[in-house]
Amino acid sequence: MAAGCWPKDGEGLVKCWDWPGGKERPPLTGPTKAVNCVVFSPDGKLLAAAGQDKIVWVWEVATGRVRYKLEGHVLAVWGVAFSPDGRLLASAGIGGDTAVICGTLRLATASAL
Repeated sequence: MAAGCWPKDGEGLVKCWDWPGGKERPPLTGPTKAVNCVVFSPDGKLLAAAGQDKIVWVWEVATGRVRYKLEGHVLAVWGVAFSPDGRLLASAGIGGDTAVICGTLRLATASAL
């Protein structure tokens, strides 16, 4: 389970908990502003989040390592979604600002951090 945060200091982070059991895991860091949305990939190996910093962040769930930092939005991002096969990641912002990130997110060939 995961949730994006709007902390008091303005820096965003994503909090995760193991399920079942509810044990809190170390937060996923990277976003510089509040996080608006989070989504797991269909296989549960990746977690994507985005928000006020206009960046879509993708982490490896097992390690907490940032796998991708996808830029291109001009306004805050309010939605992210993986396709059912996990190869495509779409994101949407306010004011009709919509992007399909990387066309097809090919995990083996996309630029990883």
